[in-house]
Parts: sequence; C-alpha cells; structure tokens
Amino acid sequence: MPIVDGKSPGEYLIMRQQTSFIWKDPGLFWVLLGVTAALASFAFQDTILQMVGRWNTSEEYGYGYLIPVITLFLIWQRKNQLAEIEFRPSWVGLLLVVLGGMLFFLGAVATTHTLSQYGLVVTVLGVALALL
Repeated sequence: MPIVDGKSPGEYLIMRQQTSFIWKDPGLFWVLLGVTAALASFAFQDTILQMVGRWNTSEEYGYGYLIPVITLFLIWQRKNQLAEIEFRPSWVGLLLVVLGGMLFFLGAVATTHTLSQYGLVVTVLGVALALL
C-alpha cells in the first residue's frame, strides 16, 4: 500500500474523515443550515418581501419563484458528488458575508432595493463558501 504525505492509508482515511465531518453528520449540517437560513431570512426580511412583491406584480420577474426550485433540483441531482467533497470552510466566504452585509446596509441607507438584493445574493454565496 502506498504512503500518502508520510501517512499510511488507514491514517490518511481517518484524517480525511475528520476533516469532512459536516457531510458525514447530517444532523449538524441541517442545524447549521437552518440557523444560517433563519438569521439570513430575518436580516434580509424586507429585501425578500420586496423581491416577492416584484415577482407577484411584474410579468418579467414572474420566474423568480422557479429559481429556488431549480437550484434545489440541481443540488439534489449532484448529491452523490457533493457527499464526496471534503469539508473545507473558507475565510473568503466570511469576507463575502461581510461584503453582503455592507451592500445591504448601503442599500437600506440609500433606499436602493437593488443594492440590498445584491447583498442577499453575495451573502448566500458567502455562507455557502463558509459552511460548505
């Protein structure tokens, strides 16, 4: 059996399992995801309500309801590949969350909903990079 980075295959497998615990423990993953979603929903509540109002009243943005459904389908379609990915949280994700918060703040101060909506998108991307 080959030795990887000075470790036997058994040691390497144990080390790899320890670093990818979040995917191996679905309870922890769902708790983290639920808490994060609740906090983001609370913080961006006005922005989300404004977006849904736009989806309801404007024909050009009526497809907005399909985006989360299609996203969930694409994630489900690649669930086996995602289960194999090693858990490596990223500090870049945390920086994106801060940037998203700043965009949200600027949008709220300037009463420009578009900036707040961009802040929501950047925050979701940052959370994905930070947690996944």
